[in-house]
Amino acid sequence: MLLIESPLTNLTNAGIELYLAALAYTREHGVTVLLTSYSLEELVLTSTTIFRYRPNQGLELTDLATESSSDSAHTSEDTPRPIFKIASKVEDKTVFFSPNEIDFIESVNGVSQLNVSGEQFTSSQTMSELEQQLTTLGFFRCHRSYLVNLQQIAELISYSRNSYTLILKNKSKLPLSRGKLTDLKALINF
Repeated sequence: MLLIESPLTNLTNAGIELYLAALAYTREHGVTVLLTSYSLEELVLTSTTIFRYRPNQGLELTDLATESSSDSAHTSEDTPRPIFKIASKVEDKTVFFSPNEIDFIESVNGVSQLNVSGEQFTSSQTMSELEQQLTTLGFFRCHRSYLVNLQQIAELISYSRNSYTLILKNKSKLPLSRGKLTDLKALINF
């Protein structure tokens, strides 16, 4: 059995197609795959049977083709879908970033710095808070002072048997703790 959380988050269209092909191959070889996601669209793309969790009712089978209008009353078109953004205070304004815009986050003297396209923005959240929120969105704590967007990793360089550096697409270099190498290998399968 394979359990996957938010499988298509931060993937490109080509990445989604590749992922769906790998998922079909896995299922053809008798592996049971259980997917969880906040996005119904992800589940529709990746699954044939969908269960929805409702408070005080538990899990219930969802038939999207025959859902009653009473169910759609719960998700009114006027109610916006929750969107996750990271905020940064810059002078007299607040700037919001989508997780996929962030290359990496660095802790500098206990202050979290968001690195977005070569610019740095301060976050009021701690690294631990950011790690907790962003892990399910494709981020990885590669070092005690760094949280990296896995989609931004371009290279892994081994300088010695126990010293590793991640090179990002924007050419930034981040240290990879030797204890984190195994976790990274499990996440991106190399």
